Amino acid sequence: MEIEKLYPEYYRMPRTPDASVWQRGSPAFAGSIFNSSPQVDPGVQFDVFETRQAVDKVDKLDSRISRGAWQAAGVIPTFRRLNFVPDRIKEGNYEGAVAQAAIAGVNIFGDMREVGLAVDEGVNIFKTRKLPSIKDYKGQHAMTLLDGTIAEGLFEKVPLLKKINDYDKVLYDTSFGKFLQRTLGLSIDDAKTELIEKTPTKIPLIGKEIPPATSFIQAHNFKGDYFQQLAGRTLYRISKLGLITSAALEVPALIKSITKTEGSFVDKAKAFGKQLIKSTGNVVFITAGVAIAGAVLVPSSLILGLVGMAAGSAVGIMAANALSKEVDKLTT
Repeated sequence: MEIEKLYPEYYRMPRTPDASVWQRGSPAFAGSIFNSSPQVDPGVQFDVFETRQAVDKVDKLDSRISRGAWQAAGVIPTFRRLNFVPDRIKEGNYEGAVAQAAIAGVNIFGDMREVGLAVDEGVNIFKTRKLPSIKDYKGQHAMTLLDGTIAEGLFEKVPLLKKINDYDKVLYDTSFGKFLQRTLGLSIDDAKTELIEKTPTKIPLIGKEIPPATSFIQAHNFKGDYFQQLAGRTLYRISKLGLITSAALEVPALIKSITKTEGSFVDKAKAFGKQLIKSTGNVVFITAGVAIAGAVLVPSSLILGLVGMAAGSAVGIMAANALSKEVDKLTT
């Protein structure tokens, strides 16, 4: 039942609300809101105040539940790729939100393949009553941005676009990756490298298959202790083209930080600097969260790998949002 129906006499009376009193969270708001209506029952005033607080709490809880449900859906890779879209919309970065949704669409068939493999693993667990063994893990293959997408196979047929496939390498094989290899002592265990056959990307409904750019991919294991092996797998799960694409999704927000800021050149420069820190956090925290969590859990189970990447994405988003709030507090 609506409040005005419960207390019609309250809603007929003139009010001059003082927002600062509401913010203090004190029933003493009666003096400022009802200063022209002393005849109102204080009990009614307090009931309205408590109802307002209860509604605010329900709204916050509903928001948290919705966010939790959305992040939980991230166990499906397509939803995980869309996890940050609501935050982009909230920030007014509509172009970035649309572009991120488009990227999720391009990857949908490859993502469904990953889900299918996880489902097969679950069915096998149910039939055999045995959990997957880390001994069955063949190794980490290069997880490039276009791997398993329609674009990968189609680009291979066009000489100019084929260069995009060639450029789409993992962080391990970049100059920065080689620096980390030297610094952390990372190396591939060639004796444990296996070849995995790549299956065509199937397009449902029309029954079309797009052959992959290569027939086989190498699945690598890494030498060293656990952390060196983890670092190697993590770097093999971060795409150079994926990082560039993630950075590009932040460009609209960077531009708007300048165009929507009023004031002098210095004011615009400060706004740009703040947004640059936020955008860097978005790219780094989310990418690292997904890659590290996947590298930790995939060797144990495909299912756990999907769960881990969803959790890593959620943690990365929370870290990015926390950084954003701290940056907003900066006044200099």
